[in-house]
Amino acid sequence: MSPFAARLERAGEMLAARHLDGLLLSVGADLPYFTGYEAMQTERLTMLVFPTGGRGTLFVPELEAPRVESHGDLFDIRPWSELEDPVRLVAGAASDWRRGLIGDHTWTTFALGLLAALLEREMSTAFTKPVGQRYATVDDVPADEDAILMKELFDLREPLTDMSPVQLPRGFTKRFIRGEVVEDLGARIDDAHAHLAARHDMLVIEGTGHAGVGAVVGLSNANVAARLRAPVVIISEGGVGRPIDEIVLNQALFARHGVPLLGAVINKVDVDADPSLPAILRNGLARHGIELLGILPYRPMLSHPTLSMLLEQ
Repeated sequence: MSPFAARLERAGEMLAARHLDGLLLSVGADLPYFTGYEAMQTERLTMLVFPTGGRGTLFVPELEAPRVESHGDLFDIRPWSELEDPVRLVAGAASDWRRGLIGDHTWTTFALGLLAALLEREMSTAFTKPVGQRYATVDDVPADEDAILMKELFDLREPLTDMSPVQLPRGFTKRFIRGEVVEDLGARIDDAHAHLAARHDMLVIEGTGHAGVGAVVGLSNANVAARLRAPVVIISEGGVGRPIDEIVLNQALFARHGVPLLGAVINKVDVDADPSLPAILRNGLARHGIELLGILPYRPMLSHPTLSMLLEQ
């Protein structure tokens, strides 16, 4: 039995024991843990619908479907096209569920730690994510999921309209390119930033993906950092060549916009397997004039949160 089959089998047993009808997994650490597929971090929905006692279906954007390794005995692959609504497809697949479980993800580990550290030092600190792609609605106010998480976790008093001024729902980019979006989104970000900056000494600003994400609507991370005059810290994944390449590439776009780079933090560094990695990464980045500010060590508990932890414990 493959590790993925064993994990899904244990997941099914866990769901049945808790009288749950199924499991929904999207991008994050849980999806590759159960399926072997690491989804691209885009606004296009990728989701595994796994019914208790049944066969799962992985809904994936049509253009990304060739990247998925088939596990025909575990789940079906259902590519969806630009003419289909993936949310409706997923809802249809789970339409008879009464109670289900949805996976968590850890996109904001670094921001969580940074904000917690600043608040522990009793510094007046606020959080904002100027442009968000994954959002929910709280009291009729749409806001990025990370902003909602920060507000609830740290009991922040700022309104969500300031913490998450711009959201990019599905289909927004097409409407923007067609000229159907007339609102000045940049002005909305500027106003939110002014409100927060006037009341706090420190402001943690979280981006969305790499430096160029959001460029399609004129609000790339580099563009937003420039208009807010905010220096940046680049967070990258573990490895050696890949994180250095990615950091240097992102640095180039930030530099083009005149944004100062404070340094980089590399996540999921397996120092237990290779204690020399921090020095190698530090020296590799130094060749490009970039300071390694720190590393986040690889820990299975952090890499496979929530559902995986339940199965392994």
